[in-house]
Amino acid sequence: MKKTITGGAASADARPSELADVVTDEVQTSKASVLMACLLAWIFPGAGHFYLGRRGRALLIGGLLLPTFLAGLSMDAKLFVLGRKDPVEAHAGLIAWGGGVLNLAMGVPYFVAVGHKWQTGRSLDGNIRSRLYDVGVTYTLVAGLLNLLVILDAFELASGRKQRPPESP
Repeated sequence: MKKTITGGAASADARPSELADVVTDEVQTSKASVLMACLLAWIFPGAGHFYLGRRGRALLIGGLLLPTFLAGLSMDAKLFVLGRKDPVEAHAGLIAWGGGVLNLAMGVPYFVAVGHKWQTGRSLDGNIRSRLYDVGVTYTLVAGLLNLLVILDAFELASGRKQRPPESP
């Protein structure tokens, strides 16, 4: 007879010798599934949670982070690019590098935005004269920062380091 562990507690009739054979309802944690969850979470916000079966959380993440990033772009925000030599920011290389990491953390939406700006001939620097420039930069960077936290959450769920509370109806 197989025993199950739910919510971190074994059933009342489980013996210590049987705990080695416990079957859980969680996703099997292997290095491949953990890596896949993290990669998907980076490629598109919420995709890692969708892969792990957390559909509601995935929709919430994608439904919040993508519009935040797009709202920042619509406010003429600058897109930071790692390794780009910018004479204006030569003295602020660490800030530009950090901005590049946070923008890159958005995954595919970032690459689509950079590609679109290059294809249309628009500057990656945004329009610093826009009244909403600073707000837009803040939105795009915060969206990337939040997606880094989402990637970490997907890692913890996939590796079993974080217990999976039941989905609310």
